[in-house]
Amino acid sequence: EVEVAKGVHPLLNEEAVRVVKSSPKWKPGTVNGRPTRVTYSIPVQFGNPVVVLPPPPSPNNGSRSAPKGKLTYCSYSDTRVAGLGKDYCELIADEGTKPVIHVRLNVGNDMMPEGSERKGDFTIDAATVESLREKLAEGMVHKLNGYDIEEGLCGGTIYRIYMEYSSGEKINARWHGHNIKDEAWAAYYLIRKFFAPWREKVDVE
Repeated sequence: EVEVAKGVHPLLNEEAVRVVKSSPKWKPGTVNGRPTRVTYSIPVQFGNPVVVLPPPPSPNNGSRSAPKGKLTYCSYSDTRVAGLGKDYCELIADEGTKPVIHVRLNVGNDMMPEGSERKGDFTIDAATVESLREKLAEGMVHKLNGYDIEEGLCGGTIYRIYMEYSSGEKINARWHGHNIKDEAWAAYYLIRKFFAPWREKVDVE
């Protein structure tokens, strides 16, 4: 049974519980050779659990403008280092095709038995894609393009967000470390919140 003793954010608490539950079966503690219930605390560290939303956009807020074309691809991924697997959700909305969302969880987790990966594929409408494009523009996610932080940590999670537009423009940001800028976390949670309804369907299966 896994409980969060001191949480920092609902999404981070959920991820910490998921990672601990996915660990190999533990050997029980013993007293005089007999299995005994034992309480054990495991500290879990994240790069930066504090999320501060960026200020509302204004016409003169920065020189880089939002991409002009239609959103054709959007994804976020969490890659847990040391062979603990990867989760990602992606939207593919190529022109002339029905938009599709792919959810893949626990991909390549060396600590779990074969077949532990969970996945789901869902079709959505063009209006939902346009709604996401508008939210990305309002959140000024495009200003994170080229943001790349790598501290060479032995543990933790590598976070990435990526978008493509029909205009040929691409937005790519990736980080693995501490003191990550607030705008990166705000963009990450904006995108993760969009995918949450479909990810939850796969999580409960």
